[in-house]
Amino acid sequence: MLIGKNLCELACAVQTVVENRNDFTAPSSEMWVKGNMFNIAGVDDFNIMPFFHEQLAATLDIPKAYYDRMREKDVPLWENNVNTWLSKATDDRLVRTVRGDARAFLSVKYRPFDNDMLLNTTLPILSEYPDMEVVSSEVTERRMYLQVVFPGLQGEARKGDVIQSGLILSNSEVGFGAASIFPLIYRPMQQNGMIRDTAFAKDYIEGQMDMEYFFADSEIPDNNSFLLKIGDTIQEIFSKGTWDKTMKRLKMAAENKISEKSLVSIVEAVTNRYSMPVSSRDSILKNLANGEDLSQWGLANSISLLGSSTDDYDKAIEYESIGGKIIDLSAKEWKVLA
Repeated sequence: MLIGKNLCELACAVQTVVENRNDFTAPSSEMWVKGNMFNIAGVDDFNIMPFFHEQLAATLDIPKAYYDRMREKDVPLWENNVNTWLSKATDDRLVRTVRGDARAFLSVKYRPFDNDMLLNTTLPILSEYPDMEVVSSEVTERRMYLQVVFPGLQGEARKGDVIQSGLILSNSEVGFGAASIFPLIYRPMQQNGMIRDTAFAKDYIEGQMDMEYFFADSEIPDNNSFLLKIGDTIQEIFSKGTWDKTMKRLKMAAENKISEKSLVSIVEAVTNRYSMPVSSRDSILKNLANGEDLSQWGLANSISLLGSSTDDYDKAIEYESIGGKIIDLSAKEWKVLA
């Protein structure tokens, strides 16, 4: 787990965006690129951020590899391709900017649900838990993350291996997925976490928020139903019943042993299953050896620990999520791997 920001630093980063963000809606035909600048007729030009490039390429149906190659090898060709397709488009687009940077290229149907709205909604609820601790947070180009733990709920997956209940709150202001709340398994000994993609978190929150059709700004303060869903989700995650089920699952994972003979093949199968780089295999094997735990639980920890060795917070979260997926493999899925 990357430590990232503390809560005060996160709040400051979010507030800085609030004070410097602007949204513009205009016909695609009145937009163009020049160099690394995105221009909107009658508005201004904006420096293009990397994620904006991804969305622009996807919207114009230009293969990203070719898009990147044009930008690297032949900028005039890239400009001509992008500007030609923008000029032929008949739709309006929403361009989200911050501090003169173009950060999102979206459909006008997109309804922003921004990070400050989510924090203003959830922090008062989280503050009702006196033992709540923020262990990591960050704002990346794509998403905001807040990882908290509740030390009042803890146990041992195996002797001496203390784990605590937690949750991760996440949101995107640029169309990179919906707002979400998921359970977090936290190991204080290694400052390591695993995110569980469980059904109830989806049912309470994501099921109510389409990936592109979020609540309009004016609806947020009075949306008591949404507030209740967030509160219910947090209460469910931090409930004794949920934690007991989690502990049962973790102990089962700790009992599912991996033989030394099949170790390499299992790591290869897992990295293939979750599209992890081949280069990560040696690190997973090293973490397994250091942890002296050849089990499903040990494998999950070894993968989530990769998040501590990257500078990319989004990538670190991805490793935490894969670790959680390993924990939640069914008996049938684990048997196939092991």
